Amino acid sequence: MPGPTGPINIAQVQRGHELFLKQQDAWVMEALEIAKAQASEHVKKRSTFKRRSPTSSLKDSTKGRIVKTRGGKKLHLTWPKKHALFIEYGTRPHPIIARRRRALRFVVNGQTLFRRKVMHPGTRPYKFGWKATSSAYRVLSQRLDARVRVARFRF
Repeated sequence: MPGPTGPINIAQVQRGHELFLKQQDAWVMEALEIAKAQASEHVKKRSTFKRRSPTSSLKDSTKGRIVKTRGGKKLHLTWPKKHALFIEYGTRPHPIIARRRRALRFVVNGQTLFRRKVMHPGTRPYKFGWKATSSAYRVLSQRLDARVRVARFRF
């Protein structure tokens, strides 16, 4: 690719760069907001774990906020439910012991069973937070790449 021909107007390049820096913060904020929405939608629509509660589900509790750092801004995603970590990383087999009552109650094949202690087989990890974060990162980088590609021809 041949280089620039003719004289280069340094003042025009400086003005274009100043405009780029002013617009960059707005672009980053817009891209972070879109990435936050993408992460929330990803958990709602693409998570493979079952919804356990009809009113307040982990799929509906994705919280995102944009945090200022020394290097700029970053998107911080959280899931405030207590069981979010168990679904994200899974659990090992563990005992469940009756604490509030004398026994645990289960219905198995229509028969009611009472046990003081049972062994839970554990749960597999679903990694919904990791997948949502990855999805948000892809959207963020695509948006910013597109903006920078357009902006590079302005100066």
